[in-house]
Amino acid sequence: MGLLDADSRFLFRVFRRYYRSFTPEMPHRFARKEFGFIPFGGTMRRHMAFQSPEDLKFFMATRVPRHSYYSTSYYRYPAKPEMDLKEWLGAELIFDLDADHLAGATI
Repeated sequence: MGLLDADSRFLFRVFRRYYRSFTPEMPHRFARKEFGFIPFGGTMRRHMAFQSPEDLKFFMATRVPRHSYYSTSYYRYPAKPEMDLKEWLGAELIFDLDADHLAGATI
């Protein structure tokens, strides 16, 4: 954490306090999801999987990610390092409607 600016150090401490006290809401089929995280002062770490909410909570409380993500797909082996090794099983239906670039659309 030494390379972070003062604002980032402050946010790191706030996030750490939050992660230590929260109970993660796990997505459906969470053990089959690939998770990814962006740390403070680092690059994204992907291809991670968790077997329990406690495992996820421990990871987040000790690593303190700045951003966290999980896939809408689910896999037989979500933690495998390459997509073709994960064995895709299916995906959730997701809609992402971005109209901010269309004339007349209001936000």
